[in-house]
Amino acid sequence: MEGTRTAGAYSIIRYMPDEYLGEVINIGIILHNEDGTLHYEFLKEDNPKIRSFLGTKHLLNNYKFSVQILGYYLENLTGFDGEVADFSIASPCYSDFLSNMKNYFAGKALIFTEPKLFRTSNPKKFFDSLFAKYVGVFEGSKVRENAKTIVRSIFEQHDFLDKKVAYDHQIKPIKALKDITVKIDFIYKNGVLNYLQAVPEIESPGKKMEWVAKTKMLFDSVDFTKVKIKFLYDKHNEEIDEIISYFEHFNKNVKTLNISDDDEVENLIAEIEKNAHDNVLELIS
Repeated sequence: MEGTRTAGAYSIIRYMPDEYLGEVINIGIILHNEDGTLHYEFLKEDNPKIRSFLGTKHLLNNYKFSVQILGYYLENLTGFDGEVADFSIASPCYSDFLSNMKNYFAGKALIFTEPKLFRTSNPKKFFDSLFAKYVGVFEGSKVRENAKTIVRSIFEQHDFLDKKVAYDHQIKPIKALKDITVKIDFIYKNGVLNYLQAVPEIESPGKKMEWVAKTKMLFDSVDFTKVKIKFLYDKHNEEIDEIISYFEHFNKNVKTLNISDDDEVENLIAEIEKNAHDNVLELIS
């Protein structure tokens, strides 16, 4: 739509494997929209540019580990503290997100350049052009919008958040252990509580185990006469299908929603618009 422009800031992500040699390579971009959403992409360790720059298996493994840790944090951070598993650096809820990330990583192998402001009518095209210009090797459209960020954007467009839909709500699945929490990505109520949980990208066995364990803990604590759970995903692969199939067998109130299917998304929007209560924050407090 002409006249609709997105503002925010971006940083180029660089990698310096040896501070004494001082050799640096641009490896990715993080784009932070003013609405708090993030677009990011990093070169993988098997990229020819990275392999040529680093050379040895040891350095490639160090690079892979650093990028996976950063990617995991960006994908899972929540709330106003930017918390992931009791660890926080910065929150994309605030405009100084990239500046705080830059300060945290100062002196480390991953380097954030000084954030630069932008305003664009086409965030995807702008991101692609930044990646091509500064990183130099672009493998196609890889703006990192996972299922959760896409659904949140849809809900924001329909003015559902904090009215008909709550997001990033923490529950305590084990009453005796108050410091253990499970985050519910989205909740709405239409007679019963509806939990919408985005299936993350499974990049390692450790991440898979952590997500499955937390989800199993949630299922063990849920009264399925009062709660329905719907898994959100935007990509099919064998690993995700295996996880979803495992949890679907627990109860008939466990469903899936493919956010790449326009009909399924439209049905969800219509359901929330028509039947979800307006005072969701009061209902779940």
